[in-house]
Amino acid sequence: MLSAEPSEKPQVETFLELKEIQGIIVSGYGHLSHSKYLFVQIESAEKAKDWLRSLLENQRITSAHWDTKPVSAVNLALTYAGLQKLNTSEDFLQSFPKEFVEGMTTPKKSEQLGDLGINAPQYWEKPYHPNSDAIDLLLILQAGAEALDALHIEYERQLEPNGLKLLTVETGYIPADSKEHFGFHDSISQPIIEGSPQESKVSNSTQDLTKAGEFILGYLNEDGNYPSTPTAPISQDKTHALSLLSETALKDFGRNGSYFVFRKIAQDVAGFRQYFQETFSTPEERILMMSKVVGRWPSGAPLVQAPDVDPLGDRLPENDFLANHNDFTYRTGDPQGFRCPFSSHIRRTNPRDALGQDVGESIKSSRRRRLLRRGAVYGDPLPQGILEDDGQARGLLFFCINANIRRQFEFVQQSWVNAPTFNGLYDERDPLVGYNPDGSDRTMILPHAPLSQRLSLPNFVTLKGGAYFFLPSLSALNFLAAASVQAQR
Repeated sequence: MLSAEPSEKPQVETFLELKEIQGIIVSGYGHLSHSKYLFVQIESAEKAKDWLRSLLENQRITSAHWDTKPVSAVNLALTYAGLQKLNTSEDFLQSFPKEFVEGMTTPKKSEQLGDLGINAPQYWEKPYHPNSDAIDLLLILQAGAEALDALHIEYERQLEPNGLKLLTVETGYIPADSKEHFGFHDSISQPIIEGSPQESKVSNSTQDLTKAGEFILGYLNEDGNYPSTPTAPISQDKTHALSLLSETALKDFGRNGSYFVFRKIAQDVAGFRQYFQETFSTPEERILMMSKVVGRWPSGAPLVQAPDVDPLGDRLPENDFLANHNDFTYRTGDPQGFRCPFSSHIRRTNPRDALGQDVGESIKSSRRRRLLRRGAVYGDPLPQGILEDDGQARGLLFFCINANIRRQFEFVQQSWVNAPTFNGLYDERDPLVGYNPDGSDRTMILPHAPLSQRLSLPNFVTLKGGAYFFLPSLSALNFLAAASVQAQR
């Protein structure tokens, strides 16, 4: 194996090399509300390399400083299968971590991630289904609503002439009120990368300013180490695109890149509404119990700070303090789970200070599992008050960025979301996105004095597909395209 393991050697940290980092890593492009995701198969590696080289001439792709906000963005990620087609060297391919190489659809991985029953890969849509044509490349296009179609046409027309076969297109968007289809303000608890332009937004003690190495290879992580990085022999880097890995005879392919996890999640909005309509008698109680499942009110206000009623009601949450508030803890703010239940979605996916007995260790563990989300919703919303399904597909296109798939995404999915004994619980899984292996309803206990309340929740979401990708740096993309560069000299 030629991968470089985490380094513990103290080194001086530098600023992020923004011109090398793909833009989607550092910025969520919040002003670009609409997106297209083109899942592509490489049919001709040589033609694809020529196209890749031309793509790199497009300044839409980097995280470099904006003088004015871009009107569109283009980013590119590759699966292990795609990397295999662009560079067949075993030394290079063997340097990637096992979880990335194996992908998301093996039986062992399905067991680990809880992708069982109706969520098993055998029931996934094409091309995510394991028997479909392999996905090699993901092209991510983002723009405003009016500009997206033209951007999509521009890039889709490039595919076939350049040896690329379009397998499917997913269309996503960020709603004006930032609410996902169940009606809750989303993407509030986002870590901020140390050294990024967003660092200036951190204004309180527990809002996560996270070491860059948790999300970007080549930088220190929360343990003070450098994450493992894929490498290439010096002899392969004919154009000297990559930097030399310190104290090795290897080139650092991974530096300024990251791993990109995709999950397509269908939401049963009618079923979600029906359950709370049939189980609870008043509108106020229904909203409260929905919020107990999530851990926040529909506006985004955290239950830990507003336990009895949504302080914002139906007002838009933009610029409201509580709606976007992330400066709270559980151990002091809600130690008994009376406000935000121990099993609620946000308490499981970011436990903050509530794991075990040691506050410091809990915070450290939570910070080392953070995921930088870059998702969007798909499908038209089900109109308010409608309790019957209209047959239209809708849900979430979940994307997350992490430097270590196994330690971050897979750990959260296995040990927090789907673990029935998470943090001392008994037979409870995430009430929103968890899944019982036998498909049965999930139990959720709502702590209360003198008697706790027990919910039996059906499944509200279904996994429709997923894949692991790598987001290379611009230098790494140049390295992959080098064969075509050489050929034209």
